[in-house]
Amino acid sequence: MIVVTTPTGQIGSRLVRRLFGQDRKVRVVVRDAARLDDSVREQVDTVVGSHDDPAVLDRALPGAEALFWLVPPNPLSSSVYAHYVHFDRAGAAAVARHGVGHVVG
Repeated sequence: MIVVTTPTGQIGSRLVRRLFGQDRKVRVVVRDAARLDDSVREQVDTVVGSHDDPAVLDRALPGAEALFWLVPPNPLSSSVYAHYVHFDRAGAAAVARHGVGHVVG
């Protein structure tokens, strides 16, 4: 199974559709499931929440062979660096906890 973050964004949405043709189970982490196209929602396992939340990652990563990791931008953040580090620390810890073998970022 492959877990995809930011599945409603420009990159994540294209990746999800490409994975459908590869006969792989896809799970997505999405803040607002209503933003997923109906055709996508029907074909994926959906975990609702932000992927900077360890509890959300603990629901998303069990059984994952691979993770597509993309930190969403936050133009309101006072520090771009701190914003990315916050997400990446949560992701790195969850990948280690769940033994995810491949991460693409």
